[in-house]
Amino acid sequence: MNIRKIINDIVNQHSLKAQRSSYDRDVGVLAILKARETLLSIPDDADVNEYSEMVRKKMEELFNNYYDPEGEFTSGRSFIGSLMNDILVALDGL
Repeated sequence: MNIRKIINDIVNQHSLKAQRSSYDRDVGVLAILKARETLLSIPDDADVNEYSEMVRKKMEELFNNYYDPEGEFTSGRSFIGSLMNDILVALDGL
């Protein structure tokens, strides 16, 4: 089981959701893009346990610090929070 592929698939699903959003579409798309960039910053040579811990840490940091002032209804944190939840559920299921 390739954890990176599982997480990438989750990010892709959330990217599509953000693109279809009727509220603050641009904010959502940018938030998911930032999350993707954050996850891609994790070294490829990390083993599964290290990778999982880095994912948890980096997603939590991103969620706690992300704010896009351009949103009318959201700062983008809700998009990141939803993505983070799905990723954590997947990690916990491994």
